[in-house]
Amino acid sequence: MTGPFAALDHDDHQRRRERWISFFSPAAVANLKPLIDTHIEKLSARLDDFSAVGKVLPIGNAFSALNMDIVMEYATRAAYNNLAMEDFNQSLVDCFMGFGPVWRCAKSLPNLTLTLFMSIPGWAMKALSSKMREYRMLQEVG
Repeated sequence: MTGPFAALDHDDHQRRRERWISFFSPAAVANLKPLIDTHIEKLSARLDDFSAVGKVLPIGNAFSALNMDIVMEYATRAAYNNLAMEDFNQSLVDCFMGFGPVWRCAKSLPNLTLTLFMSIPGWAMKALSSKMREYRMLQEVG
């Protein structure tokens, strides 16, 4: 089996699990609360905005933007502010949804998939896929 959590036997599983324990300790999770609360408040304000004008809310995009903002700020310490965008950054949501086929390959052949994916020049990736264009733009900003 492959992947960060998959293991063939108990000892292998235990070694792999120990690498991740600190990220999921009660203290580590509690430390995320202010970050999560800030973004929940932003989402709540956007929900109020949509309600005030009677506009239909693209709820899938809204929750995707919430998740992306939390994860990206935690992982990169940069604010991408997808929640503040008019359409909750629909193009970036589409980009990540487009990773479905790549994700399925990466689960089976992680090293090969990453090597091939990262070897594609930025200009070629942008030309091949509009969804990948958004991902490359995100990489260039970060």
